[in-house]
Formats: sequence, C-alpha cells, structure tokens
Amino acid sequence: IGTIKRLICNEFGISESELVSTSRKNKIVYPRQVAIYLSRKYTDQPIKTIGKSFNRYHATAIHSINSVEKAIQQQTSVSEQLNYLYKKIESGKI
Repeated sequence: IGTIKRLICNEFGISESELVSTSRKNKIVYPRQVAIYLSRKYTDQPIKTIGKSFNRYHATAIHSINSVEKAIQQQTSVSEQLNYLYKKIESGKI
C-alpha cells in the first residue's frame, strides 16, 4: 500500500499527507480513490486495512473502489490513465 501511495503522489503531484488528509478537494479525492482502488487490486489486504491506511472507514474505501469502477466504464480517459498505472506497478518501475 505504501508503494502505491508513493506512485499516486508522484503521478498526481500531491504529498502523502494530502493523500491521507480529510480534504474533499477533487485534486485530492480522485487520486485517493485511485490509490484505494489500486490497493485493493494489487494487495491482498482487507478493505478495512486499506481504508485505515488512508484514514478512512471501510465503507468509504468501498465507495472509492465503486467510484473508480464506475468512472472506468464511463470515461475512456480514466481507463487509459489506470492502464498506464497498471503497467508501472506490474513492471515494478515505481
């Protein structure tokens, strides 16, 4: 999860403290949702643990995952962006 946090912070130009903050600004919320989604996809951690690592309840983590999945279906730009992040994670170039 820490590796994914660093990747997201680098890609979106935000700090790790912003990522786990209580901010509801879209420039923070969207990267946080993507980080939670990727944490679920690439780790075997339970949702509760993932949520806790982002200072969120597990219900909020589930909402984040669902939001990203919905965005993937509706917007090709989100899908392309996630494919880019998948390749970075899978290649180990983080």
